[in-house]
Amino acid sequence: PVISGQPEGASVYPDDVVILRVTAEGANLSFQWRREGADLPGENGPLLMFAASLAIPRARYEVVVTNPGGSVTSLPAWVFVSQRPQTITLDLPALVVAAGSGVRLTATASSGLPVSVTLVSGAASLAGNVLTSQGGDVMVRATQAGNATYAPADPVQRTIRFLVGSLAPYLTVR
Repeated sequence: PVISGQPEGASVYPDDVVILRVTAEGANLSFQWRREGADLPGENGPLLMFAASLAIPRARYEVVVTNPGGSVTSLPAWVFVSQRPQTITLDLPALVVAAGSGVRLTATASSGLPVSVTLVSGAASLAGNVLTSQGGDVMVRATQAGNATYAPADPVQRTIRFLVGSLAPYLTVR
């Protein structure tokens, strides 16, 4: 047999479907896929299809093609599995607010996993997702640590200024 199309490796995320394909020429062909040199039972066609898993984050696959004239082994196809990336969005109603008012913080992760918001600096209190201060700059940080499927998100920080006095110093009332 002659391999005319080698299987191609891939970089994928958990639960992605991986399809490795070989094209071979010759009569009465049989196929046997291997992972790390060990036969994969029942995987004896020109296609190998499986769901990616972090349990096997990196592996070498090849296929042995056989017919009455002999056998040939494909070049290796490497499959790399890594955690999915995620991002955090931290929405604030305003960056400058009146001292003493409560600011509702809305933090979400693109993964749908829960986000933690913590007070980094400034004289303030954070109760649930409501931030309150009597004045000054307050910095908060949103984090998401990831899980088996998602990598940790880059933290997001925001500063909110709580102003004492009027927010509209040039407002004229007639």
